Amino acid sequence: EKKKLLCCSCCGKLVHSSCLVPPLVDLPVDKWSCPSCKEETDDYMQQRQAYLAEISN
Repeated sequence: EKKKLLCCSCCGKLVHSSCLVPPLVDLPVDKWSCPSCKEETDDYMQQRQAYLAEISN
């Protein structure tokens, strides 16, 4: 079985799909973000939503 190499669309990091925890079974069709970039993006979005909620009150 060939391992699939994924390239993070944010940082360019290359990761084997089977090395992810949990392993990625279905390969993404569009952009993919590595776990580190995904965590940073999720944190940013939470902070942004909190800020927008604060200024809308």
